[in-house]
Amino acid sequence: MGNPIRGEFRYRIPQSGGPWIEVGEQRKVFLAKPQPGNYTFELQARNSRGIWGKETLRVPIAVQPVWWDTLQAKFFLSSFLLLGVALIIFVRQRQLLQKQKSVEEFSRRTIRAQEEERRSVAEELHDTIGQELLVLKARVDIAKHSDSTETGKEMLTGFSEGLSKSIQLVKELSRGLRPALLEQTGLHSALAAMIHEVSSASSIPMSFSSTEEIDSLGTEEQIGIFRIIQEILNNIVHHSDASEATIQIERLEEYFSFRVSDDGKGFDPVNAGPDSNGSGLASIARRVALLSGTLEVKSEKGKGTCITFQLPSSH
Repeated sequence: MGNPIRGEFRYRIPQSGGPWIEVGEQRKVFLAKPQPGNYTFELQARNSRGIWGKETLRVPIAVQPVWWDTLQAKFFLSSFLLLGVALIIFVRQRQLLQKQKSVEEFSRRTIRAQEEERRSVAEELHDTIGQELLVLKARVDIAKHSDSTETGKEMLTGFSEGLSKSIQLVKELSRGLRPALLEQTGLHSALAAMIHEVSSASSIPMSFSSTEEIDSLGTEEQIGIFRIIQEILNNIVHHSDASEATIQIERLEEYFSFRVSDDGKGFDPVNAGPDSNGSGLASIARRVALLSGTLEVKSEKGKGTCITFQLPSSH
């Protein structure tokens, strides 16, 4: 490059399209980072007469891209992003499928519960009112063919008694389907009357204590609570062999707590079968869930049963 005395230099990078840049006697040059690619660094020196030499030093420079700007990195990041999106879609579909299955299972349980209730009503009609009407029909037929006035009077008396019994059965069935007392006096009084009736019919002493604040609940909540306790008492009467039972209702801040216990034979809540409290517990659990409540069942063979459920005081 000649023999420069002043030692002045200039440089350029042709690929950038820029002019020569004079740097004087500076021996170091800092370049702004160009885009990845291949470049040529050209350097010239000026002699003592101030004339730039004809010789040009050319130094090839290869600028490598940062790792995330490489083709491999872009492929990896794109693949990772696509995998993440696919995973999110998969998880979402699983959640939707699980939700759909839960809805379908809930619908099946609801239909089964409705069918079970219809079956119960049909059996009640057949075994009670139906049989009583058949007896009344037989008495009417006998009375029609009887020549005795006294026999006719006896038949009419029996007929009247049978009608009264049938009317009473219809009222009891109606109360079971839609207790009129619940709408007339509220949940507190309806529960008290129902518990008294069940206790008298089963000869199982049942104590009842409650806050009248439960009457402030909505109609659907009151009906649901009435059905739940009715189902629990039905289990006690038919399955527990209990000598006494206790029903307690109290207000706990934003919740109502319902506790029904008995001193019966108890059962295993985990392995309860259809002939024990199992089927009744499933119905109770569904009703409690519909009311956004929580259910706890404690029972042990030979040590009785305690069922507690809590429901929000307002919906």
